[in-house]
Amino acid sequence: MGMISIRKFSKKMLAPVIVVLVVAMVITMFYVGFPMLNREVLSYQGEAVKLDGEIIKGNEFQKYITQASQQASQFAQLGIQYTQSQIRDMALSMAIEELAIKAEMKKVADKIKVTEADAEKLIKKYFPTEEELKTLLDRQGFRDKKELIKVLVPDMQKQKFFVMKAKELGITVSKEEVERSLIKDIAVSHILIGLNDANNKPLRTEEEALKRANEVLAKLNSGADFAELVKTYSDDPGSIEKGGKYGPMPVQEFASTMVREFVEGSLALEKVGDISKPVKTQYGYHIIRLDERTMPQGDEYEEQYKANEENLLLMTAQTNEEFVNWMKKISKEAAEKVDILDPGLRAYKLAIEKKWAEAATAYEKALKKKYYKKQWDLYLELSDVYVNLKKFEEAQAILKKIPADFQDSFEYQLALAKVYKEDKKADKAEKLLLEFGGKHADDLGIHQALQKTFTDWKMTEAAKKEEQIIAKLQKKQEEELKEYQRSLEQNAQTDADKEQTQAEE
Repeated sequence: MGMISIRKFSKKMLAPVIVVLVVAMVITMFYVGFPMLNREVLSYQGEAVKLDGEIIKGNEFQKYITQASQQASQFAQLGIQYTQSQIRDMALSMAIEELAIKAEMKKVADKIKVTEADAEKLIKKYFPTEEELKTLLDRQGFRDKKELIKVLVPDMQKQKFFVMKAKELGITVSKEEVERSLIKDIAVSHILIGLNDANNKPLRTEEEALKRANEVLAKLNSGADFAELVKTYSDDPGSIEKGGKYGPMPVQEFASTMVREFVEGSLALEKVGDISKPVKTQYGYHIIRLDERTMPQGDEYEEQYKANEENLLLMTAQTNEEFVNWMKKISKEAAEKVDILDPGLRAYKLAIEKKWAEAATAYEKALKKKYYKKQWDLYLELSDVYVNLKKFEEAQAILKKIPADFQDSFEYQLALAKVYKEDKKADKAEKLLLEFGGKHADDLGIHQALQKTFTDWKMTEAAKKEEQIIAKLQKKQEEELKEYQRSLEQNAQTDADKEQTQAEE
């Protein structure tokens, strides 16, 4: 595309296709991966949380666990780790927010009604053939269209509610924004006054480029022929032979293959023949003329205008301060009234609040449930609760229930060592951790964790030993890296010698 680079379009300009994404958004939220997850042994079981008679349980709560796990995975890439209980607690917060929204929706239920016929109409609009629909259902794991409709209806209701709430909070989008989102196809011509040539060598300064661009604009305003000025002035070799023209093409394609400033400058032109003032991009200054722009007409215009306006409202609301604060408010109010039915979720909250006796009772109850029997993090947490209650024998007993393969983990060894330490058996705790370090002599991560633990516990001599081990391991890694780099260089040289020999032969 000459001087125009490929770049993804800005979010707001995607409104023409956003309605299609209603289906995709719902599928992503509720079903991607879920047909398999729901069959797993550890998929969530039971009732999680209750508010005003509305209960979230089973697979419905599992979707929040999945979403929270995905968020935790993203944080893990930044070095921030979350425990399974923290992930479930994140899921609980999501579920409470959902209950808060449902409670608000009940207050205006008569104003946000959505029927199965409405959902079917949406599906038909964007997946018109049986083949397209079948592909969608198969790809996303739906058994049939009825199952898809069952998911779509409440989500469409929620979208309708959010639009209504956004309007109630005074959130608006301009007519110009909506009009831009309605554009189907577009064609423009431009004259680029570039900063660099095709070999990226400087042609002129920004000041010189802007001055030259304004001179070109003055000539156009005086009636000069656009195509002739393209030949004389444009520095975009990819469009000179076409009179500077790009398009016509669908607006989505136009938006995804042009730099953002060029796209915005083009879409700001309202009538065919309009010419922009100089638009600055990384390449220089562009004079843009709108050549073609097709829009929906008649009833289609009215229908699409309303749909796009609502979707733009939804996107605007996501970052609107008043809307965000309203969401926080209803979520906080719900959190204060909610009844946490799941003992594991309740136990974690109680432990955070240091209500040790209540937390112990909740953990004990949770571990009797099938879902939690193999969730070893709960055993570690209950052990910690027992330690805080000075019930050291109970703490050791619950740790012994964890399988041997998991016992060979730093988390388990640390929990057991903490029991010994708090039971005034610091020497035993230190010996346990040192022996564990000896079993994992080459694991730098474990020794760094041990060094931190010994430092926190003021076990100075043990901490020094770990520092020495860490230094040796780091030196070993550096030497191995250097050796690896040398081998790469040797292999590269060997390959080069072979190529040289073959060339000479």
